[in-house]
Amino acid sequence: MQIDAIASLFDETRIVVPVDRKSATTGSAPLTGHNVSVVPLTVPNGRDLSRKLRLPVSRTRNMTRTAKARFVIKTFYRPVGQGSLHKSRTQYAIRTLFAGEEGLERLHKTVTQRAQTLPGLEALNKVTETIGGITGQTLTAEG
Repeated sequence: MQIDAIASLFDETRIVVPVDRKSATTGSAPLTGHNVSVVPLTVPNGRDLSRKLRLPVSRTRNMTRTAKARFVIKTFYRPVGQGSLHKSRTQYAIRTLFAGEEGLERLHKTVTQRAQTLPGLEALNKVTETIGGITGQTLTAEG
């Protein structure tokens, strides 16, 4: 339902995710929505050490897909609402929501660090940098 709601906002939605075709699908639900497509990233075969040794090959296969995702995020990411609201209103809302000692750190932990766990997005920091620039905050060494 969430994917469908998000996809309805765009002409086309591509979801780039690791797909393990061998794993059980119990409890899984298909991704559906307006012009939704899945771009599968390969997952290395094997277990433990053998899986780790296959990781470089898997990363190479996925490189062009993740490079495109990084390019789109770095080039086109804007805070939600910035397209429809005046920039000053969007920035006021962001400063209000993320003000305070923990605002940027919490955003970094719940959004940026989660995105960084995806293959090829380890260096992604666009959301934290954008919101930090608007709020005038920077992360502490622990954040």
